[in-house]
Amino acid sequence: MATDPKPRPPERLSLTGSQTLSVDQDLTVTVGRKLRIEAADSLELVVGKTRLLLKKDGSILIQGGRVQIEASGTVDVKAGTDVKLRGSKITQN
Repeated sequence: MATDPKPRPPERLSLTGSQTLSVDQDLTVTVGRKLRIEAADSLELVVGKTRLLLKKDGSILIQGGRVQIEASGTVDVKAGTDVKLRGSKITQN
């Protein structure tokens, strides 16, 4: 009768200095439960002319030719101070 192997302890990869991972095709990361990416200063995602920048001071920058927000339920916007909308034309339905 085969026995189940003992569970392996968590593995850790520690690197020093700057590192770069280059993949000439696709890269898929699959995680069974939770994925956390932590950076000391900033996290930036760039795809073509689109950019998402998260900074350690709490600011978030979203840049793109078109930014669209959709929800099947309520969209809540809350600010500690002013909410500013700027554009050549701002419409409401």
